[in-house]
Parts: sequence; structure tokens; C-alpha cells
Amino acid sequence: MRSIPQQTGKFICRCLIFIIFVSGCSHTSAAMTAESPAAAETQNEAQTTCLTGLTFTEARVVDVIDGDTIKVRLNGAIETVRYLGVDTPELKARDPQPGKTAMKWNREKVGGKTIWLYSGNRDRDDYGRLLRLVMADDVFINSTLIREGLATSFNRPHDAVCAQQFTADMLYAYQNRLGIWQGMDDITGVQTDERCPEGCILPPNGCTIKGNINASDDYIYHLPGSEDYADVRIEADRGERWFCTLEEAIRNGWRPARQE
Repeated sequence: MRSIPQQTGKFICRCLIFIIFVSGCSHTSAAMTAESPAAAETQNEAQTTCLTGLTFTEARVVDVIDGDTIKVRLNGAIETVRYLGVDTPELKARDPQPGKTAMKWNREKVGGKTIWLYSGNRDRDDYGRLLRLVMADDVFINSTLIREGLATSFNRPHDAVCAQQFTADMLYAYQNRLGIWQGMDDITGVQTDERCPEGCILPPNGCTIKGNINASDDYIYHLPGSEDYADVRIEADRGERWFCTLEEAIRNGWRPARQE
């Protein structure tokens, strides 16, 4: 039997390697297409656990309104989408810079991109905007905004799908003094000893943080000296609580008041 010429043998080997490589790539591509975007590897897979089992759809971003609101093309129509469970600083606040920073980040992450919109407990808000949890390029936008200190969570009973994750994200940002939490070390008149880990019905001596639940079911804490502090009354039967430290309040889902 004649032996295969050396150059011919090398060519055949290269062809076989190419065929195997292409077959492997085709198989991988098909598998990735078939799975939910939330099932793909992300920077932090734990962040996306709350998306498991939720209904999702694809959309194309056509405009970024601010840090937590976008316009998308969805099923042939233009829809306004408000990120569910998230609140970024207002662009018209006395200090507009935090809002501008959040908007810039949002534009970089989703502007002009195809994204995935996950439905939570509520379809639209009072302004007719779609309320959605958003994935873009394997980044959980809602969660990451909070985790990087660009936003706070909205802890509302009807928005509870990813509430635990968002509370954990907010606590992480606070503990690491990221973004809007950078000035927290300058706050005075607040305890450092945790004596109300789950909130107190009656405040221990020196514990002055008020955990209020407003008419919109927003969980907002108020610090001594803040604008509405004197007017806030804690009603324990509504779930309102006192806290000794900021970390206690944040860990239980309370966020700071929005800066107007």
C-alpha cells in the first residue's frame, strides 16, 4: 500500500481539525440560542437567580431617557420601559450629577442594543410605562445599577420579584461606599452599634433612624435633621420600624429619601 505524501497528510489533518472545530462551534451556538439569557454565564450568576422562570422578550433600545428609563422597539411599537425595583437620582435634583452619572452608565450599557425584558408582578406603572427587569450583554441592569451605587432599590410589596437581591446589592454598595453612598461616613448623630437588626417597634435609647412606609408603599428611612424627619410618625402596625444604624435600615430594605 502506498503511503500518503507528507504535504497531503498535513492537509487532511488540517481539514479534519477544521471540520471538528466547526462542528463543535455549531453545537455550542445552538445550545446558547436555546437557553434563556439569564442562564448564560454572567459577571455574577447569583444576581440573576431571581429571573429564573420569568417570562421574557427581546427588544431594541431606541433611546435612553435617564438612569432607569428607556424607550424600546417592541413588537413593532415604541414602548417606554421603567426598570423594575430601581430608582436612580433625578436629573432635575438640586445636585444633578448623580443622575447624570447613572444616565451615562445606562446609555453605555444598553444604548442602541438588543436587550431582554423580564416581566415581574406588575406590567405597567401609573404612568403607563412597562415595568421590567432588564438583561443586556449578560449584565443584569437593574441589579448592577444598585450594586455599583448608581441607584437605590424600590422595596415595594408588588415589586417583590427581585427585592431580596436588590436589598443585598444596596447593602453591598453602602458597605463599600460606592457612588451615592460615598459621603455616608460624614453623617453624624447616628449610632454605630446594631441593636435593632430587624427593626424595633420602640426605639432603644439613642436609636433615631425612622423606617417609614409612605402612601406609595415605598420603604424610606429618615435621619435626624432631614427635611421630613419631624413629621414622620412610626406606626408599628403598618410594618414601620426604628433603626439604630444605617446598615440595619438598608439590610431590611429601607432606602434614603429621594433628593429633589
